[in-house]
Order: sequence, then structure tokens, then C-alpha cells
Amino acid sequence: MKGIIFLDRDWVVNKSAKAWEYIKSRQEFVWIDWVKEFILNCNKSDFKVVIITNQQWIGKWLYNIDDLENIFKNINKDLAQIWAKIDNFYFCPHLVIDNCNCRKPKIWMLEKACKDLDFYQKEKMFLVWDSDSDIQCANNFGIKSLKIESDKFRDYLDKITVFLWK
Repeated sequence: MKGIIFLDRDWVVNKSAKAWEYIKSRQEFVWIDWVKEFILNCNKSDFKVVIITNQQWIGKWLYNIDDLENIFKNINKDLAQIWAKIDNFYFCPHLVIDNCNCRKPKIWMLEKACKDLDFYQKEKMFLVWDSDSDIQCANNFGIKSLKIESDKFRDYLDKITVFLWK
């Protein structure tokens, strides 16, 4: 394994729901252009790909963990069609006010992924993000990161590819 690419989910992997709504089923999950190809290229380059995501709708009791895990399973079903995969999924189900240890910008999800993958070389890790809590998480953990605008994901691929081939 060459390293780990961490991806936030909403607005990085998939288009997000309307304000104050949540992606709660496979039918509502819409891929952002070029992301599947990017994941495949990471897989081919011997990088593990990990999704880390805050999903407070579970903490609000709007849906449950099974709903989220079904979305994760369907993500990998979609990716399997092009021989790609997400290696691990980590999520925080808590509300901001819960002050838990797992919600970004805290680093629990990154630490857990490193432990599960038995990989600790931070200089070979990278987080693709879209929100302030994500960049704070990357900074808190001491890894490189890149903010993207989801509708311009294709424009960022060259920057990320440079990191992959270093």
C-alpha cells in the first residue's frame, strides 16, 4: 500500500441534499462527475480509499445506522461495476452539541482508519474535503488536504494525481 486517500462524502463523493435535508437512501445518492474514475485510479495506484463523514441525521433520529450502511454497500456495488472500491467507511452519527470524540474536526475517524489498515505514514495520506471541519480535521491530524468544489471535481484531478505519483 502506498498510502491512504480520505474522502469526505457529501459534496465530495455525492451531490448533497437540499439545505436541511439528508441523503437517506440509494435513490437519493447521486455521484459527482469523475469521482468513480478517481477512486479507480487510487485503487490502481495502490492507495487505500476511505470515506470519513459526519452524519448527524442519525443523531437527530431521522434515520438509522442501517440506512447509512445500505448507502455504503450501494456505493461499493456501483464501484464494483468498474472494478473499484472504497476500502473502509467511517462515520460520526452524533450532533455537534454531543461533543463526541468522533465528529470532525476531531481525528478519531482518521486514527481508526490508520489502526484498521495498519498504516501510519502521515506524509502518504491525503484528505479531499469541502468544509471547514474537514480542513481542521486534516490539520489536526497533520496530513495534506485539498478543498474542492464538487461541480469542478474534474479540474482538481491533476493536483491530486501529482500527490498520488510522488
